Amino acid sequence: MASCSLLTLCAALALLLCANDGTFARAHVPGTPGGHGSNAETRLVQDLLTTHMPLARPIINASESVLVEIGMQLKKIMKIDESQSTIHVRAWLIMVWKNAQMTWNPDDYEGITQVTLPSPTVWKPDIRYIFSIVPGFYSFPDMPLTVTSDGRTRWSPPTDLVVLCDMHLDFFPFDRQTCHFTFGSLTHDATRLDVALKDNVSVIDLSWYHASVGWRVEDTLATRHAEVFACCPDPFVDVTFTLTVRRDSAMSYTSLVLPLGAVQAVTLLVFWVPPGSREKLTAAMTNLVALTVLSLQMSQQVPPLTGKHVPVIVKYFAFTYLMVAISVGAAVIVLNLHYRRPRYCVRPVPAWVNKVFIDGLGRLCRLRSNAYGRDGRVPLTNEMMDDDDRHLTDLQRPVTDANNDQRQNNERLHEMLLRQQREQAARDTLDEWAKVAIVVDRLLFTIYLVCFIFSWVAMSRDTAV
Repeated sequence: MASCSLLTLCAALALLLCANDGTFARAHVPGTPGGHGSNAETRLVQDLLTTHMPLARPIINASESVLVEIGMQLKKIMKIDESQSTIHVRAWLIMVWKNAQMTWNPDDYEGITQVTLPSPTVWKPDIRYIFSIVPGFYSFPDMPLTVTSDGRTRWSPPTDLVVLCDMHLDFFPFDRQTCHFTFGSLTHDATRLDVALKDNVSVIDLSWYHASVGWRVEDTLATRHAEVFACCPDPFVDVTFTLTVRRDSAMSYTSLVLPLGAVQAVTLLVFWVPPGSREKLTAAMTNLVALTVLSLQMSQQVPPLTGKHVPVIVKYFAFTYLMVAISVGAAVIVLNLHYRRPRYCVRPVPAWVNKVFIDGLGRLCRLRSNAYGRDGRVPLTNEMMDDDDRHLTDLQRPVTDANNDQRQNNERLHEMLLRQQREQAARDTLDEWAKVAIVVDRLLFTIYLVCFIFSWVAMSRDTAV
């Protein structure tokens, strides 16, 4: 009975071995799942983690310093907040160092030269972003890292960086901003942990950069710094990445600069409206209203103002507003000078005004003197009036004795001539004031034209900065 049971057990075991013969054969094929490749990698990982201490620096000699190479790969500029003076970017920080405790001979593990390990199980340098303003952004996410057979370890954690950036808005909307990203160790000095630029590349990697709306990268720079603090005799080393971006001013140029220039140009045309036209004041007031409406649009695009930086576009707008307001006042003055009436007790033009504006500036403005009044009649002079008076007196002597009616007629004629003389004098005074109005109008046009050219030259200079 015992021999039968033993025979049955042997037969069952033989059948089981035959059924699993194909499976055991596949398990030993190199490179297949569950084969020698997987076993070798598992054995390698176990050997590395068994001999490695993630809390201790991966060195052989305690006096050695771990050299960490740092590089930065920019992905995208998420936001630039001028009111908070911050920049938010998304990037990959690349760190490479030599781990002396994680080396192996690839021949012992079937040619495996690289392995990927979870970051909590491996020593990582305490590299931090030093000037982060967002809680939790001092460290990096636990991303896997790669280790090669010679101990070279590469860790590339993605990160969102929110950085304080000193905003210079003097030349808005043609401004450029420069921001700095500083990475270094907060606990280890250069004798224990040293940092350097990855592959001695002194720029930020932009190979994976996606263009951002409103900003374009103008320049990048990477530098290494060593600084000695009062607490410690040995220097602490960091790497600073400098990012210079320039604002895309195309939208601001078409929505702010060109409309302001158009208002200035139309204001120039106001001075070409004849001084006697009442539409002169209407055109000036229309420009002032258009500029007021434009200020509402500007308030939505211009960043909040500070006492330290006043954008050039704001100065240009204030200058334009002032010049348009002056053009309105100039139109009022010119119309007031032109439309003076005798019933308002028009005073004659002062001698100094006549000398400066009519005789002096009038010649520069090529103002032609008109010997006739506005209605084309020849002005009456005092000599002409004296001759008329003498003629009337001669006529009056023989007629007075003959007829009182004739004498009254002569008196009425004399009064008519005197009234005509006063009216002619008033017309002459009005003509002189009209000439003063023309000279003042052309003088203000010249001043405004100089200011207009100066403002555009200044704007062009600031645009080229």
